[in-house]
Amino acid sequence: MQHFENSITLKDFIINVVAEEKKEHENALDFIAKMIGEAVRKMHESNIIHGDLTTSNMLLVEKTPNDPSDDTRWFKYDNVEFAMIDFGLSYIDNSAEDKGVDFLFYADIVAGSS
Repeated sequence: MQHFENSITLKDFIINVVAEEKKEHENALDFIAKMIGEAVRKMHESNIIHGDLTTSNMLLVEKTPNDPSDDTRWFKYDNVEFAMIDFGLSYIDNSAEDKGVDFLFYADIVAGSS
C-alpha cells in the first residue's frame, strides 16, 4: 500500500480551488478529465473494474512538495500526479457492461454531478 502525502482529493480540489473561478483555473478541469480518462482506460485495458469512481476516490499528488498554503501548486501540472484510491469494490472482469458502469461514473464526474 502506498501512502500519499502532499495530496488533495479531487473533490476538495474542485470545491475549494477550482470553484474560485480565477482566470488561471480555466483549463484545470480539462486537464483533470484527461487524467481520469487515461487512468480508467489503463485499468480497463487490464480488465480492472474500480466500482466506485467518485471524486473522493481520486487524488492529485505533488511530485515535489511546495508550500502547503499555496493553492496554485495544484496548477503546476508538470509537478502533479493523479492517483486512484479505495479499490474496496474493485474486481477483475472483461465485461464491457461492467466497464460501462465505471464509464458512467466518469461521465458524471465530467458533467460535475459526482
